[in-house]
Amino acid sequence: MLWACAVVAMVSVIGANLWRDRAGAANHARGGGGGTGDVDVDVTAETAAAAAADDQPLRLAKEIPPFSLVDQNNQPVTLESLKGKPFIANFVFTNCAGPCPVMTAKMAKLQQSVPADVKLVSFSVDPARDRPDVLKKYAANFNADDGRWHFLTVADPKDVDGMYTLSRAMLLAATPAQDDRPVIHSEKFVLADVNGTIRSYYSSGSAKQMTQLVTDAKDLLEARESSKE
Repeated sequence: MLWACAVVAMVSVIGANLWRDRAGAANHARGGGGGTGDVDVDVTAETAAAAAADDQPLRLAKEIPPFSLVDQNNQPVTLESLKGKPFIANFVFTNCAGPCPVMTAKMAKLQQSVPADVKLVSFSVDPARDRPDVLKKYAANFNADDGRWHFLTVADPKDVDGMYTLSRAMLLAATPAQDDRPVIHSEKFVLADVNGTIRSYYSSGSAKQMTQLVTDAKDLLEARESSKE
């Protein structure tokens, strides 16, 4: 009887581990869990697998759709205005008490680690509250260089859906607060090339991937300089 119980317990543990591993892999492939939970995004299996893979820098070519937003100085910023230089982007919001301060601190570190010609972009996933003046104060808390680091929100606070449409197009999960559910958003960083094309995704919680992001950003900048010669 004791032997039978031991066998049943062992099988249960193995089964639980297999389920957890598969669930974890599926969750990772969804393109980015937020600090308060995960949501699905509309991605193909091929793109999701590529985004989840490690140690394959500059492996993707996902185009960012055109957008027109305003930054912390209430100045217009479009995809076209960002083109010509590589840029690093993420999605955060100023009222976030979870991962956002950590993510923004890491972006501030990137401001010191990558060449000045690499732009930095932080999209707000709470655009109704994150108006330019709010973003301006938030940016100052992290010593953001206004010349290269844009904190973006919608021009019209009634047009909040546009930000979530953009995040989904970039394969980064983001949903607004609803009822008792807080804002949910991805904790990933993306690297876009001079054409506004996403070349790779990086987990903000992985020191290895953040180091790779610095290397890849420099590589894209060098490729841009080489193309001019």
